[in-house]
Amino acid sequence: MGFAFLSASMQSTAAATTICSVLLGLLFACSPKRAETTPYLADATDNQRREESVLRDPDQAEIVAVFLPEQTVELAASVSAPIVSLHAQLGSEVAEGELLVQLDARKTKAELLEQQAALLAIQTECELRSVEQAFSTKLHHRSAAALRAGGVSDVEVERAQQESIRSAARSKQCLQDVEQRRAHLQVLQAELHRAEIRAPFHGRVAALYVSVGATVQSAEPLLRLVGMEPQLVRMAVPASLSLQIGQPLFVGNKQDCWTLQLLRTAPSVDDALGLRVIEARLLRPAPPSLLYVRASLRSSCDRESRS
Repeated sequence: MGFAFLSASMQSTAAATTICSVLLGLLFACSPKRAETTPYLADATDNQRREESVLRDPDQAEIVAVFLPEQTVELAASVSAPIVSLHAQLGSEVAEGELLVQLDARKTKAELLEQQAALLAIQTECELRSVEQAFSTKLHHRSAAALRAGGVSDVEVERAQQESIRSAARSKQCLQDVEQRRAHLQVLQAELHRAEIRAPFHGRVAALYVSVGATVQSAEPLLRLVGMEPQLVRMAVPASLSLQIGQPLFVGNKQDCWTLQLLRTAPSVDDALGLRVIEARLLRPAPPSLLYVRASLRSSCDRESRS
């Protein structure tokens, strides 16, 4: 059914994430104590005490911050069909709306053309039916007027009335056929749309599970797309820290410092290491090539905190 490939960059990301999750505790355990500085977190839940409310880590532990893309999606086939073409390769950058995978839709296209031709024919017929109905109605009205003047018999008027009724019914049925054809065309057009797998956002192909010629089933994964820039940071921090969802966090090293906003915390704690995994959103983008960094929690990202 096709092969799954992983690019070197994605392998590095996966490896880095795995290594970081295993060694995060060791980083805390092995980092030396530094008496001159004490990292702490500002509590942003109370504006009046934001600068005063801090929680200190007495071990001055170093952490590993893993940078992750906020946007990631597994694109799957919505119909069962062979793959005609792939328009994106593993690791390639794609724009929002760009065609990535084309499934075989030749039968649907042929049926669509046939239904479009049939719709045009029915619409032409409906125009004739409409003219016929107008003529029959007019003839009936004339017959009724002639009857009152004594120029025609009741039988002729009745015949004209029945023809007018039949003509109106044929015209109505024709219009119903047009609506049914249009509804069927919409279904076919939707099937054609589902045969085209397009990028929902600007990103990079992180995994490709299929190849040209393979037949895929509905809901079968085709590829994984990730955003171009990391927007999330995952790290393990001392479980003793009292954190509030939404509060600012500051993570830095000698080269740089990042301002984050806490999104969520893991419900459980690693009792052996005394760590809790947290996830935060970057408030300013990091370089796309950045996978992880050794850093420490800080009180702010101003120059004094970096020195």
